[in-house]
Amino acid sequence: MILIGVLGKPSGLKGKILINSFLENSKRFKEFDNVFVGDEKIEYLIEEITYKKNKLVLKFHNLDNIKSIEEIIGKEIFIDKNQLPKLKKNNWYHYDIVGLEVKDKNDNNIGKVLALYNFGAGDIIEIKYISNKTEMFPFTKDFVKEIKNSEGYLIMEIEEK
Repeated sequence: MILIGVLGKPSGLKGKILINSFLENSKRFKEFDNVFVGDEKIEYLIEEITYKKNKLVLKFHNLDNIKSIEEIIGKEIFIDKNQLPKLKKNNWYHYDIVGLEVKDKNDNNIGKVLALYNFGAGDIIEIKYISNKTEMFPFTKDFVKEIKNSEGYLIMEIEEK
């Protein structure tokens, strides 16, 4: 499951709810017929998607008033990986990269990918070395030389400091 947002406060009286979207483009919500909510991953069918002052608003099927949405306020929203569009060659989703082994150019295992971030100036990859030290690098071809996702690793040109 892929985390795509958090359910916010109600919008009106008819079961609509504001969404704090984690998608790069919140308009992509229109591509989903259903989402999964909370730790239990309960499936909800999306009935309507609107915008209120540039904020995403969802209406779920069979949730028709404020009382019916009270128990899901603040819960996380997920989609199944299979709901994501297929990517072109040499493109990956973050979840494809996180957890991969990291090898150096000599094929030595040096650690694992902990996370990928984007703070607005490009992607950053966080590595946890075998020594348990962590370090961040730009996610560029200068550092990430090759991604062998199907083989479970990537090759980086880095040295532990």
